[in-house]
Amino acid sequence: MTMKLVPPIDSGSEEGSPVEGTLRAIGAAAPGNILVIDHQGRTDVNSFGGIAAWSAFHRGLVGVVIDGVTRDVDEMRPTGFAAWGRGVVQQSIRGRCSFGGYGAAVTLGGVTVNPGDYLLADDNGVVAIPAARIGKIVSLAAAKLVTEERIKAAIARGVDPLQAHRQGKYEKS
Repeated sequence: MTMKLVPPIDSGSEEGSPVEGTLRAIGAAAPGNILVIDHQGRTDVNSFGGIAAWSAFHRGLVGVVIDGVTRDVDEMRPTGFAAWGRGVVQQSIRGRCSFGGYGAAVTLGGVTVNPGDYLLADDNGVVAIPAARIGKIVSLAAAKLVTEERIKAAIARGVDPLQAHRQGKYEKS
């Protein structure tokens, strides 16, 4: 589920409320979705907090990826709800931005993410995979994994790492 936060429009407007907009986006998401928030990389104000995380968790969402920062990570930790972003900040969202809509293409760090695209996130970062390319990407990743496992097995057997790398044709796989 994609959504966008934008500079403040009318903080008194219910429609523009970033808190209520986020909750609407969460309500429209399907269980298993990841909430993807385009906040144009802002790091001075949070993009996602504890009530939103609690709501998302209870609606069956599995995480949030933010081109911005989050807060209330201590509240997320016990649920296992995953959050990836540019960092953590204590500054509240209220009155500092507006809701810009959900269910449309957004941008994360210069990469366009469309509803239905796949996101892979771990301790190394986040990768967006266009839905139309998922089969090809999974196939390429599986082949790369096989190559890497062969190289590691050769090194474990005592083969020189450079030789194992070259024999595994890692640069060409």
